[in-house]
Formats: sequence, structure tokens, C-alpha cells
Amino acid sequence: MIRRLLPIGTIGIVASAWVVLFLLNHWLFTSLEIHQYIAWIFLPAAVRMLAVMQFGWIGAIGLFVGALVTNGPILLSQPAVAFSLSALSAIGPVIATYMGTRILAVPRDIGSLDMLHLYVFAALGAVCSSVLHNLYFWRDGVPAHWEDSLVPMLLGDMLGTTIVLIAGAVVLRWRRAAGPTELTRSD
Repeated sequence: MIRRLLPIGTIGIVASAWVVLFLLNHWLFTSLEIHQYIAWIFLPAAVRMLAVMQFGWIGAIGLFVGALVTNGPILLSQPAVAFSLSALSAIGPVIATYMGTRILAVPRDIGSLDMLHLYVFAALGAVCSSVLHNLYFWRDGVPAHWEDSLVPMLLGDMLGTTIVLIAGAVVLRWRRAAGPTELTRSD
């Protein structure tokens, strides 16, 4: 029973992480948004790569669900667009993870990667995501020029992922420096 529920829980955690970072990103960086879905800093991009690297296809499904939630404003009026954008948010990191593991000849296990590997995966994720999304936008004629969305999306994904990776590294270092904590009971 628990084995069956674990993927559902993982999907929920990944989707929640996407939504929380999406909302935090919107709150912190509204002034850096080009469009509701394109910003010069995009924190949820880190969730894309980490989720797929850690959980594989289950992580990708979580990304799809999370992106579908954040695409809610267009879901009712343009469901095909919402589903397409959500699928692209999930497919890009799958392709990037596959490419990264082949190029670097490393496992997709996050724990075995150093910071340089993580940055390579972040760059591949940014490229795959921004290219796939912009091919979709280009097909629909939005925006008129690729540099109006491809460049900000690519850089936004890289900056967002870098910020999350640095924050994660700082937290991990702080926890290691603090050492193990002992729980005490008060009687």
C-alpha cells in the first residue's frame, strides 16, 4: 500500500515545490517579469532539474501537475495552451537530464555530483526548457522576436537555478557546521 502511495506523495511534493517557488518568484521578482511566464529570474527552474534528477518520470509528472496549477489562469480559457506549456515544463528537464548524464558520463543521482556538474545540468535544463517553450511560442506567433523571450527565459532559468543551488549549499553548510542536534526530553 505504501509503495503505491509513495509516487503520489512525490508528485504532490514536486508540484507543491513548483507552485511555492512560482508564487515566491512572482512576489519577489514581479518587476523582472517579461511576461507572466517569462522572467529574468525564475526560481522554479531549479525544481525542474532537481525533480527529474531525483525522481525521474515521477518528478516530471509532478512538474506537469505543478505547472498546470500555475497555468490555472489560462486553463479555463485556453486548456490546450495550459496543457502544452505544462508538458513542456516537464519534458525539457527530462531531455536535459538524459543529455547531461550522457555528456558528463555521470549518474543522475544528485548526491554524487559536484557543483560544476550541477551547473552543467542547470545550463542544459535552461537551454532545453527555453528552446522548447520558445518553439511553442514561435509557432503561435508570440512574441514577434525570439530574443524577446528566448534570452530572458534562458537567463532567468539559469539565474533562478543558481540562486536556489547557492541557497541550498548555504543551508547544507550551515547544517553541517551546526553538527547533529540532540533531542532532549523535559520531564
